[in-house]
Amino acid sequence: MAPDDTNHKITPEELQARYERLQKWQEDRLETYGWYAHYTIDPETGNADHHTHGLQDYHAHKDLQITLRVPMEVASPVFAQTIDLIKKGRMFKHGDICAEIIPGFDVKFVKVYRDGNPHLRIIIPDPKGNVEKEKMELAYAAQYL
Repeated sequence: MAPDDTNHKITPEELQARYERLQKWQEDRLETYGWYAHYTIDPETGNADHHTHGLQDYHAHKDLQITLRVPMEVASPVFAQTIDLIKKGRMFKHGDICAEIIPGFDVKFVKVYRDGNPHLRIIIPDPKGNVEKEKMELAYAAQYL
């Protein structure tokens, strides 16, 4: 049966097994790397909420978030490069601009709260390289909302 077959009903046992596998995966990632990420798109709004877990506990740094609707294959290297810098001692804070994450472009860090917890949102530049809200193309400026 195809995974996207809407006629397929997940039994409570299957749901519990999936949850347990996810929990184990998350625990393994925290123990191995000190972080993991979720890549989500809200089906109602279409907004992205890609975010990390574990940075505060394992690296004494705020977790990260990307809200620009980009695929996991784009967000993941941005998180990985940022976290590599954190592991080398960089501590990012609100307003910081960094040219070491996306080759040839700056990114900006903005403090936000996600589910009541402080995060640093990574502002991805627009195609012209702008990271300041007032200068960005509208779709990119929405990262500041």
